[in-house]
Amino acid sequence: MTKRILKWLLLAELMAFPLIAISSWVVSIYSSAARNLLDARGLRWLMTSSVNNFARWPWAEILLVLIALSVLQFSGIADCLRHRPTLKQKRALLFTFAALMVIVVGVCLMTFLPPYVLFNFFGGLNDSPLTDSLPGLLFLTAETLACVYGFTSGKMVTIEDFSVAHSQFIVRFSPLFIHCFLLAQIFEWIKFSYFL
Repeated sequence: MTKRILKWLLLAELMAFPLIAISSWVVSIYSSAARNLLDARGLRWLMTSSVNNFARWPWAEILLVLIALSVLQFSGIADCLRHRPTLKQKRALLFTFAALMVIVVGVCLMTFLPPYVLFNFFGGLNDSPLTDSLPGLLFLTAETLACVYGFTSGKMVTIEDFSVAHSQFIVRFSPLFIHCFLLAQIFEWIKFSYFL
């Protein structure tokens, strides 16, 4: 079912490109505000912007979320929280909780003790290093906790285990990246044309 949906999505994406180009040409005839993708300026933009169109989207954040979810799933911490944990899992949860406390105490110390590293220039949290680094901090916290749990529970003990743990969701979702690339182009073409 999913392959069929992706096949139809790809067909719709590929059909959208000529439709957008022709629509931009037609609309630019009747509206001076619209840009034509088929004139010299539009073709120049098409030839030079595909990488930038894709780069405007938050792919780094998406990859970090996929890596964090992948490690959390592979480590077994989610399964442990759903079922009654074994003695080994309880010990791993204890180490994971200790790692969480170290992270929380470290962030609190950097925030509330001199030299107040994570406050902004005026001593507040608005637009501070703490709020700016929150997505990365959440990623590193989830990553660290999953790795601590995975290692102490025996699920992630070799370098290969760590590699697989970090990449399994990326491998699973990699076919979707071509659709993301095409959809990014479609949205940017429409924005460039100004006709919607």
